[in-house]
Parts: sequence; structure tokens; C-alpha cells
Amino acid sequence: MRFTDSIGIPAPIRRAIEWQTQSHNPNSDISCTTAIGPPLLRWLRKRYEKHIVQDYRKLLWVLHGSLIHLLLEKFGGVDAELVEKEVKTTIENWVVSAKIDYVKEGDSLVDYKYTSVWAAKDGVKDEWTAQLNIGLFLLRTDPSTAEIGKAIKKLAICIWYRDWRKSEAADFPNEIDMLPVEVWPKEKTLAYITERVKLHQASDGDSIPPICTDTERWIGNYAIMKNNSKRAVRAGFKTRVEAEEALVTFKCDYIREATPKRCVGYCAYGACGFCPWWNPETQTTRETPVLKDSYDDKTAERDTEPRKDGNA
Repeated sequence: MRFTDSIGIPAPIRRAIEWQTQSHNPNSDISCTTAIGPPLLRWLRKRYEKHIVQDYRKLLWVLHGSLIHLLLEKFGGVDAELVEKEVKTTIENWVVSAKIDYVKEGDSLVDYKYTSVWAAKDGVKDEWTAQLNIGLFLLRTDPSTAEIGKAIKKLAICIWYRDWRKSEAADFPNEIDMLPVEVWPKEKTLAYITERVKLHQASDGDSIPPICTDTERWIGNYAIMKNNSKRAVRAGFKTRVEAEEALVTFKCDYIREATPKRCVGYCAYGACGFCPWWNPETQTTRETPVLKDSYDDKTAERDTEPRKDGNA
């Protein structure tokens, strides 16, 4: 990745952004967060990352979550606390790693999220639950932390709402909150991370990986319609399957497709034309993937905005 500076941002902030964008390159075959994420995104990153050009001002948001971790490093690590600890284990011949935010020995493992109230409106996200359980699994299997990991009984998200206001107090009484997370059985976690590793291994060659899932593309607002009507009969279906079932139940005529928000406004590779499944000119999904084999670096600048939940 290369950078431009359109507004004259001070050098320390530019260096911080460069550091942050490079800090997610672990010394392993795959990190926990990457394993949870789409195989297509990892494939695109490996193939086109060096051709992406971004303006510093569009990446100021990436520093928000880093501030939390810097606070942890400065003020954590006392009274049997473990902070910012990298743990690893081998799954399917790949080294899988995770950086543990905070552990209070003999008690709990905590992950910090600097995000919006919108992101937590439905409680703990599935990806957060998976992330913490993988972290616990690695904590227990890494020889350097195995004894600490065995004593952990609780998982939690410490969520810091970056956009909290008094008007949100009815649903979110506090600016910062602790959300308990389900602890999976060891067998469930191992099966999950093994499945994710295999998915990424299958997409590790030159062949184009499958398109991201609806969830990974942030699709969640299908609607059922009747001909000659502009208003939906029912809307807000999270999956197309749900919409298809409702189409029959309510005797509607067609499904209004949901917008893949990640593709439209938040994926640098799609915006630059590198994603084989997304056409940035028509803002539509391709039925057949098209591989971009030539490009102009000068035009490979991301025209996207940060994810609205500000997820750190």
C-alpha cells in the first residue's frame, strides 16, 4: 500500500497511520481475524495490496481502535494481568495466531472494541464470539500461556461507544460496557477454526475464490414486493432464503435485492476494480468473475469510507 497526503497531515500522524496499516501482519500463516474473514479478501490482499493507493485523511479512522490498545500497553500488565500477548498454535499445518487484548489471570479474557452503538444494537456479534473463543483456544494451546489459559472461565467484550450520547441512554445506559460472551466447548472451537483454515487454504492459489457470503458483504435488507407498487410488503430480511420464504407466504411477485454495503462503499479492492466479482462502474455483482490483469497504479486509489460501526 502507498499513501498520498491531500491536506498536509502532520508527519507523526502519517507515521502512525503507516504503522497501524502494517501492524496486522502477524508472524504466522494466518491470524485469527483473517481466518474469520472472507477467503476472497485475503486472496485480494496478497495479490493487489501493493497497488492500492490511499490518502491519509481517509485512514484517520484506523487510529481510533489503536488508541485503546496503546492505553492497555501503558497501563495494563499489573496484578497478574496479561495484555497484548500474541499466542499461536498449529492447525492443519498452518500456524494460527491471535493477539490477546487483556487477560486477568485465573478469571477472564477480555477483548476491547471501540465502536458505535449501532454495531452493538443486536448484542455480541457472531464474529466477536468466534474471535474470543479462538483467542481462548490459542491461549490454552500455546505452551507459553497454557497454564494461564486453563484457568480462564469467562469471556467478555469491553465495548467503548465512540458515538454515545444522552439520547442513547434508554438502550445504552453507559458509555462503556462489559458484554459477556458464550464460552464454546473446546471441540466446537477446534472444529470452527479448522474449517476456517481449510477454507483459506483452498483459496491460497491462483484460482479465483468464491464470492464473499451475504454476511461478509454486509447484506441484510432484502424486501418482498408486488408489481406496480413502490413500497415493500415486508422488508428487513437478513438473508435471501428468508425473503424467498416470505415471498410465497405473502403472495408477492418479486424480491428487491439487498445492497452489498461492503462492496459498495467499504472495500478498497472492489472500488479499484480488483475484485473479480464486483463491477465498480455499474455497482453490481458479476455472475461470472472477471480477473483484472492490467491496471494503472495512479487510479488505484480507494474511494471508500470507514465502516460505520468503527469496529476496532
